[in-house]
Amino acid sequence: MPTSGTRRHQGHCERDLKIVSANVRGFHTNVGELTHRFVQANKADIVFVCETFLDNNVTSGYARIKGYSSWVRKDRSTLGGGVALCFKNSLRVVVLDTPIPADLEVIIWNVCGDKDVGILCVGCYRPPSQGTVLIDYLLTNLDRLMTDHHCKFVIFLGDLNQQGIQHSFDSLLAVFNLQNYVSFPTHRSGSSIDPVVTDLPSHEIQCSSMGPVGSSDHEAILTKITFKRPRDESITRTLWQWESADWCQLRNSLEQTDWESVLQGDVDQQVEQFTETLLSVQNRWVSHKQHRTKATDQPWFGPQCCTASNDKYRAWRRYKRHPTRHNRTLLRAATARLVTTQAWAREQWEECLRKKLRGGNVGSKQWWGLVKDAQGEAHESSIPPLIQADGTTVHLTKDKVDLLAQHFARKMTVPDPSRAPPSLPVVAGGKLTSFSLSEAEVRSSLSALEEVKAVGPDGVSPRVLRRCSKELTSPLTKLFRAILHHNQWPRLWKTSHVVPVHKKGSRSEVTNYQPVSLLSVISKVLEGIITQRLTTHLEEQYLLSERQFGFRKGRSAADLNLLLVNEWSDALDQGRPTAVLALDIVGAFDRVWHPALVERLYAAGLSGGALKLLRHYLLERHLKVVHNGLQSPPCNIEAGVPQGSVLGPLLWNIYVNDLLNLVPSAKAYADDVTVSVSFAPGDETSTISHLNTILHCLEIWGRRWQVSFAPHKTHLIVVSRTRHDIRLFFDGAFLAPSKELKILGVTYDDKLTFKPHIMQLARTAAGQLASLRRISWLLDNRRRELLYKAQIRSTLEYSCLAWGGAAPSHIAVLDKVQRRAERIIWDGQQRQPGALQCLQHRRDVAGLTTFFKAQVRRTPHLNQLRQAERRTEVFTRTVAAEPGALALHRSHSTHHQRQFTQVYTRLWNCLLASDSCPNHLTNNTVGLQRFKVLVHRWLSSVRDSDTED
Repeated sequence: MPTSGTRRHQGHCERDLKIVSANVRGFHTNVGELTHRFVQANKADIVFVCETFLDNNVTSGYARIKGYSSWVRKDRSTLGGGVALCFKNSLRVVVLDTPIPADLEVIIWNVCGDKDVGILCVGCYRPPSQGTVLIDYLLTNLDRLMTDHHCKFVIFLGDLNQQGIQHSFDSLLAVFNLQNYVSFPTHRSGSSIDPVVTDLPSHEIQCSSMGPVGSSDHEAILTKITFKRPRDESITRTLWQWESADWCQLRNSLEQTDWESVLQGDVDQQVEQFTETLLSVQNRWVSHKQHRTKATDQPWFGPQCCTASNDKYRAWRRYKRHPTRHNRTLLRAATARLVTTQAWAREQWEECLRKKLRGGNVGSKQWWGLVKDAQGEAHESSIPPLIQADGTTVHLTKDKVDLLAQHFARKMTVPDPSRAPPSLPVVAGGKLTSFSLSEAEVRSSLSALEEVKAVGPDGVSPRVLRRCSKELTSPLTKLFRAILHHNQWPRLWKTSHVVPVHKKGSRSEVTNYQPVSLLSVISKVLEGIITQRLTTHLEEQYLLSERQFGFRKGRSAADLNLLLVNEWSDALDQGRPTAVLALDIVGAFDRVWHPALVERLYAAGLSGGALKLLRHYLLERHLKVVHNGLQSPPCNIEAGVPQGSVLGPLLWNIYVNDLLNLVPSAKAYADDVTVSVSFAPGDETSTISHLNTILHCLEIWGRRWQVSFAPHKTHLIVVSRTRHDIRLFFDGAFLAPSKELKILGVTYDDKLTFKPHIMQLARTAAGQLASLRRISWLLDNRRRELLYKAQIRSTLEYSCLAWGGAAPSHIAVLDKVQRRAERIIWDGQQRQPGALQCLQHRRDVAGLTTFFKAQVRRTPHLNQLRQAERRTEVFTRTVAAEPGALALHRSHSTHHQRQFTQVYTRLWNCLLASDSCPNHLTNNTVGLQRFKVLVHRWLSSVRDSDTED
């Protein structure tokens, strides 16, 4: 993208785009100062001004700035107002000729970037008395404009006077995932009414005030957009052509292999020989080639483009050596051929991609793979330059992986690894002394592997294991039995390739990444079988707390969120405040103390070979960070369970199980522990004492088991309609109540309004809609709808039963997001009736289904939601009680009437009274799926009848 300046640094280059925007309050009066003090002094690329006060009597060439285009204007037909735009002649700017309502003072232009994918810019002036017509226009037309003109990002600037329409303005930001980067006063009154709103990444945009333009009472704003591109080294990858593999010959080779001679020696030798044999057969019968790529390579840049690029480079070298007219002509011709070839290659690639996405098996793994490739932001490093402890920055991939590996290795330690763990009594009634397996289990596990999963450090592909499961079952069973007999975990399987995953915060901070391990696929097959045996033992002995929801069959984070909200809202309706603590365990999975975990396994009834095998599984592990085809040297792991393993989550649940036994008011999902205590309004002192006692017990427990809590990341809120001064002391720090906290992806505020959470949900879904919009031209309506349902609607519905009791005005924002999705899906075409179900309808189906599991199926962890039946049949003038109808508790507030148990108790009674309800519904003879279908039909018929009325 042509910009005012380009800066090059090691590993990347930066290019800037500068925009000056100002309310000039009279163009004639202030254009001189605008030109010299603001535009030329800052080398602005684009200038947008509003309230120009110009009319048709002023010529188009008036006050043109040297080196810039003529002013593009939209004057007001009456006195005042007006907007104008100019830009550098060298900049690729297209002013859009699109229908805009006559009463809107708006100019829309496209700043074209590389591959003609640019930024849609909207400059506007909204008079204070105009209302929401501008916001309504943008909500309706923005996606169409961005799709039609291939714009990746959008930016609004000008004078919006948004304080008069703050709710609509906030809705616009949420629905399109936009951020206002003007946080400083822009008007003499001290208000900020000249926003710069965009969906550009925060690290790429910076806004600053430049002072008023002449006699204007508004501040001029300088917006600087910085585009960074990596200049990383090339990497070599092995590309396996699985579609052309000779699977028949591969199976025959495996079947004819003398596995008895391969599986000789100790466990490590057997695993290494098995792996080498399998890889040699794979290399022989699966075509593959080495491909050298750069982070900036485009998918359409094929051999023809490479040849044209080399021809241009040779012509450039020739011209540099001999700058003759003939050589300059040859260089221009080579450049023109390269441009033409690239345009042809990109067009061919796009047409091929369009055919693949619009044809074939919709929703298949191959189809989803193509979709994700097309949705990729760019073919560049996903990790920006990283900041080291001494403040210096590393740019090259090799330096990044080394830095991340050192950071992860430091995390995976405990303060005193040599200390002996506390002794625990055996609490299990039964013993688990060894693990066993059958060929049928191995065959079933191999057949269930997902072919598209990543390959582990040993290079064995899950495709080969699954497609050759029949031939590999017998040798793998023998190998696994040798491991279980010797109780030794193979050395080859103890090295993990770690992928750094960004959590939150700045992507340049090493501490904001967490490790996810890629392990050997064969290792994970054996882990899965062992996990089943261990889980069965723990469940039969009732050794896992019922208040642990993480990695438990039939339980989810949504269930825990619903139970927490139900408890807090009931207390709130009764006038009882609830103190809620969200604990943060430092490192969690990465800092599991191995000897202590072995002690806990012993207390849970493991002994003999089973205990010896799991102890060996934990010891002497190594990690290598891999990124962009490069890997770090191996680093020792002294603590932790591998994230990404099959066995790791269960081992974590065992490790922290007694924490939940220690604190009866705690509930957990994996390492997210929540403690909540309700109290009477006058019992603040005793509640503070009780909570401080809990926190002190947690400190003692943490020191005993070398588990560290982070007080600065431990959050406290008091759910109440009034203010309560509760201050706690935890590990040397004071905890004061905050306005909101986040638990398992849901943001809770102290009044349980859920407004912050819903606005964040809308923003997240809006960001995903932007990805859908960018590839919408490749897809037809049906495939756009599939993507919306799979990628975006699931976001809008995450833990929806917990926050579904929010005010309708808050939830309406999510309906706006779905309406935006409908405009993208059908692209101005006639929408098919009933194609997208109402979000409230889907929440009601989910709510009644959960209510059914609690009320009829008696799901144990949902007991808290179960309601009592009416003891007598009570008749009123309007409704007769049905057999099996439930008692509805009285609510003291409208807020409580919207909560889960109240809403779905009423709906449940209505369902029982309807003709759609089978008589045996309450006898637990109706299956869950059949119940969902029944509820869907009943709710649809009710809504249809309401619409007719």
